[in-house]
Amino acid sequence: EQKIERHAFQIVYLAEKIDRITTAVPGDDSVRPDLERLLWVSNDIGRRVAGTAYAHWDERCRSLGGIMTRVRRANMKPSARDLLDLNGLAKTFKPDIRNIEQPTARIA
Repeated sequence: EQKIERHAFQIVYLAEKIDRITTAVPGDDSVRPDLERLLWVSNDIGRRVAGTAYAHWDERCRSLGGIMTRVRRANMKPSARDLLDLNGLAKTFKPDIRNIEQPTARIA
């Protein structure tokens, strides 16, 4: 489950970074590595959520995978709609990230 949590942080970070860069410089190819990483993370997190405390993320992970599939088909050039969908979906991971239970330290 720690890997799922790390992926959620990456999704939020990458979506915000990609949006910020492509808004400033539309068509900027410098985001391609970030898009490729987000594509990989979206596929990996989708596989990992089943049967975990994050199983309720299944639908949003599939939606993220769908967005990234569209981007990949467009030669890693996200449209304005892709960016809007991606940014909106990434924000849905934020509340769950903040509510993740922190393990308590054991006193020996």
